[in-house]
Amino acid sequence: MNIKSLAALALLCVGLSACGSSVARPDVVTALADPNQKLAVVTVSCTAGPDVKMDPGTLERIKTGLLYELEHAKPTSLMATANPDARPISLKVNFTAYDEGNAAARMMLMGLGQMHIDGDIEIADASGNTIGVYKIAKQFALGGIVGGTTSITDVEGGFENSVVELVRDPSKTASSSRDKPKKKPRPL
Repeated sequence: MNIKSLAALALLCVGLSACGSSVARPDVVTALADPNQKLAVVTVSCTAGPDVKMDPGTLERIKTGLLYELEHAKPTSLMATANPDARPISLKVNFTAYDEGNAAARMMLMGLGQMHIDGDIEIADASGNTIGVYKIAKQFALGGIVGGTTSITDVEGGFENSVVELVRDPSKTASSSRDKPKKKPRPL
C-alpha cells in the first residue's frame, strides 16, 4: 500500500468517526406554541430513568458538556445571560436509554456492539411550566477500525449538539422534515 492509500484510509476513518458526533433531529412529543421564538437557557438538569444505568459522574459530564456547548454555540451563545431578549427556559434531560456498547464487537462487524443514548428533553418556562417536550435518540453502530475506536463520549457529543440545535431552532424536528409536502412532479 502506498502513502496516498494510507492517507486516504486515515481520512476516511476520521470522517466516518464523526458520525458519532453528528446531530440527530428531535421527535416532537409536545411542540412549543411558537417554535420560531428565540430561547435562552437558564438551567440544565440531567436525570436517568429507572431502567437506565448511568452513574452520577456520567450525568454530570453530559450536563457540563451541554452547558459548554450552549455557552459556545455559534453564531451566539444560547445562555440567558447572553440573550436578554430571548425567552428564558430550563432544560430537563431525562435519559431513557444509555448503552456504551462493545468496541470489540463493533470492530468485528457493523451493527454489533451498538452505542445508544436516548433522552426526553423537557423545556420549561421561567415559572416551571412545561412548554415543550422532545425526544432525541443518538446511536452509533459502524464497524471496523472506526467502530472499534469510537467511544461513548463521541456519541454523548452528538447528543449534546442535538440538544443545542433544538434550543437554537425548535422548528427543525424529525417530524417537520418528514411532514413537508412533497414536490409534485412537473409534466413533461
